[in-house]
Amino acid sequence: MLGVIFSIIAGMAMSIQGVMNTRLSESIGTMEANAFVQCTAALFSLAALLFYHEGSFSALGETSRVYWFGGLLGLIITVTVMLGIHNLSPTVSISVILISQLFVAALIDAFGIMGSDRVPFLWQKYVGLALMVGGVGIDGLRRQITNLCGFEIDCYAVIDINAFASIVDTIGGVTFDVPVNMSYDDPAQNLSIHLSAGEQTLDGRQALGLVRFRQNNNGIGYGDLGRIETQQAFLKAAARQVLSLGNIPNIAAIIEILTQSTTTDLSASNISFFARQFLKCSGDDINFYTAPTVGVSVGGASYQSLVLSDWLQLVNERLNPTGETVTAANVNILTSDGSSFFSTSGEFAGGYGSFAGYSGGGASSAAEQPSPTPSAPTAPPSPPADAPDAEAEAPQEPEGFAPDEASDAEAPPISAEGVSDLPAPHLENFDGISG
Repeated sequence: MLGVIFSIIAGMAMSIQGVMNTRLSESIGTMEANAFVQCTAALFSLAALLFYHEGSFSALGETSRVYWFGGLLGLIITVTVMLGIHNLSPTVSISVILISQLFVAALIDAFGIMGSDRVPFLWQKYVGLALMVGGVGIDGLRRQITNLCGFEIDCYAVIDINAFASIVDTIGGVTFDVPVNMSYDDPAQNLSIHLSAGEQTLDGRQALGLVRFRQNNNGIGYGDLGRIETQQAFLKAAARQVLSLGNIPNIAAIIEILTQSTTTDLSASNISFFARQFLKCSGDDINFYTAPTVGVSVGGASYQSLVLSDWLQLVNERLNPTGETVTAANVNILTSDGSSFFSTSGEFAGGYGSFAGYSGGGASSAAEQPSPTPSAPTAPPSPPADAPDAEAEAPQEPEGFAPDEASDAEAPPISAEGVSDLPAPHLENFDGISG
């Protein structure tokens, strides 16, 4: 328990000191602030030594000389923390610092570096930390959705996967036609999926296995796209069952599960509004759409590439709430024209060489790039004939749901003007479209 308390105090002290040092550096200079901070730290350290000590400097000779230079790292820490907070903000900078600390500490534990006891650390945890460092959190996800859709996302909700199983159990299971025999085991994830094909009532654990299944232990299955299709079909079946009269008494329990298992920036009134809107729906009002893609091979590896024209059509017909047409000029997508890849923005995160050998190409318009014909076109279905008029039935904004301040200003016109001047780097080792 003492270790936890000391760690909390250390984290608080580091955050406060980082801001204090940054403000000092803004007045007297970065290196000057560092020298002042290190000198005052030395003075306070010597004063503390007068009152408490448990070792002897004579033992320095028995210690690896590498460890003598921890003070140099103290200099680096002080300077980089000040620069990080100055260029970002206290919250963002310290968040990145903490992630970096976790990653390095995990490596030290895993490999027993500098005499530390080795602590097993699964590769999945390294991937998770790497994704956090790369910005694939909520903010990173929102940025990528904006890149794909061409408009900002107003709000988000992250639901714990265990809530999915709990809700299925709460409504008495879900009757579903399992498409194939499923037999898969992964002890590392404590995952065991064993279901027979055919219609049956699935409990929460079985339903979770169903939507996670991709292939059997022998490697035969239906892959990622088949899994997506099954997930969509199951979620629609579950929604129908939740909306049935027999489950009305369970609504309060479902809301309680979601409340305890959801991280969101929605207010209570927002959530209440969306819950009321959901309860007004029928099963036919709930639809899923799969992004139109075409299979491609790059460097011997298989990918799904967005079909740009079909994707923009889907966005504008089914997703776009702005009233302005989203074009190639508004998105940042890496896509294929059938013979090479190009970026709609003319840029690649990490540079042109970051994805299987890209190189700069001549300027061309993303709007002029021909789109490949997918082997299995996915056109968004038309709304039912008796669907209410979208404009007439548009729901009111939930109470307390305030739009971003910037939304009060007149939105800039969306157009593809100037896209023809953007570079379109091409992939040299593009193997072609797979049917």
